[in-house]
Amino acid sequence: MRLTLTVLSMALDAAMAEGRLTRNVARLVARPRQTRAAKTIWEAPEAATFLSVADQDRLAGVRGG
Repeated sequence: MRLTLTVLSMALDAAMAEGRLTRNVARLVARPRQTRAAKTIWEAPEAATFLSVADQDRLAGVRGG
């Protein structure tokens, strides 16, 4: 939501600079608070399982390492 509002505001600012608008109404909107998702950290066995499955993927050689 924040990114969409920022892009819209930038587009409206450009329109104002070109004289197409007199006001950027996107600046009147209260931006929602940004929340951070809880991080999940894998234990060593979970990471090993993931990597062993990923190594079997057809794109495994692309990741390098």
